[in-house]
Amino acid sequence: MYELRVPANYLFGQLTNPAAISDTTMVSTDFAALQSGLSTNLYIPITLQDPANKNFEIVWATAHTGASNTITVVRGREGSTARAWPASTLWACAPTLRDSVLPVANAAALPADPHVGLRTLQLDTQVALQWAYPGGWELEARRGILGLVKRNVQDTNTTQADGLFETLTIPGMRTTRYYKAVWTFNTNASGAVNPPNGTANIRLSAVGAPVSTADPVIRTQGIINQVYTNPAIIVETIFTVPTDGTYQLGCSANSGAASGGTTLTILASGAAGEANAANKRAFWVEDMGLK
Repeated sequence: MYELRVPANYLFGQLTNPAAISDTTMVSTDFAALQSGLSTNLYIPITLQDPANKNFEIVWATAHTGASNTITVVRGREGSTARAWPASTLWACAPTLRDSVLPVANAAALPADPHVGLRTLQLDTQVALQWAYPGGWELEARRGILGLVKRNVQDTNTTQADGLFETLTIPGMRTTRYYKAVWTFNTNASGAVNPPNGTANIRLSAVGAPVSTADPVIRTQGIINQVYTNPAIIVETIFTVPTDGTYQLGCSANSGAASGGTTLTILASGAAGEANAANKRAFWVEDMGLK
């Protein structure tokens, strides 16, 4: 629903009849100029406005018969609130944020009712996305970082079983594209540091599912247990996805020693106090372009 948005150029007028909060139809002699053939998939955004009190409401016109003064509307769209409007209320087919670039806090805040061509700026990653038919968020420029997490805390693992350390949710991944995942961190170890040494892994979830240590490993790399801080370890891979959709990626690691033997610390002890400590532990996913 609501896939196609067809704003009308320079159309405006006044309501002929008042509209209650619960009304799903509105009347204006000026609506006669609107196009017909509208539906819940093909709609016109209309802004009702009260400049004196600085109130507005955005409605979506979803039905109109040619030359009719009446339209069917969905009320309170695009973050606005349905209000009671008197006769003579001003309305206009005016641009809204959705006709420009809609800022959203993160991937979880992407609108659930996008139209084809909707452009958004995801503020946490500073990535521009757009909605493409038959439904999916994709990079507007189709290249760049899709998700990034940087931390300067310490985590430990004392067993041969993997523990999950970082996760990223990436919407709108495509089978037609290459992606790169990179996990970089510092380590140190205490206790018995002889082999077997540890491993670090990047894992990819099934489409739409949270990632766990049971998910397939798309890259694995050994960690040499040391009693001092290592130079940064970088685990990276180029990968593709089996079907279009939203995926979650995760980073896991283990100490590689028998229980009680070695404590593996992800991010070296003391690094949290360094000026640029967050750069010592990061995980990101990039779009590398078409296959």
